[in-house]
This record gives sequence, C-alpha cells and structure tokens, in this order.
Amino acid sequence: MLLSIDYSKAFNRLDFAWCLTALEKKGAYLKLLQIVASFLTDLKMLVKVGNSFSNHRLVLGGVPQGL
Repeated sequence: MLLSIDYSKAFNRLDFAWCLTALEKKGAYLKLLQIVASFLTDLKMLVKVGNSFSNHRLVLGGVPQGL
C-alpha cells in the first residue's frame, strides 16, 4: 500500500508577492501597498528549542503570527 499526503494545505501559507499583487489589482492606495510591503520585506524568523536557537532565516511566505 502506498500513501501520499500533501501537508502544505494544513498550514497557513500566503505568498507575499501574490498578496501585494492582489491588493494592487483591487485598487489599494499606493501608500497602503508600501506599508504592507515594508512589513513583509526581509521578514526573518528563528526557532527556539529548549535553550537553543536556530539561525535567522528569511520568510518568503506564510502568515506572521506575532513577535
């Protein structure tokens, strides 16, 4: 028996470039696009397990969950 599961649908994943393009197509003001783009540009994250931290990695998509 072979089983294949696509886990990508189980997680909140939002492509930042697609989001900005969709806002632009909907007629969002340029200033709003600039604010959203500045928030999503160069977004980095790290993972903490116990007392150890990973290296910072660039986030290309997803939904920011807080600080």
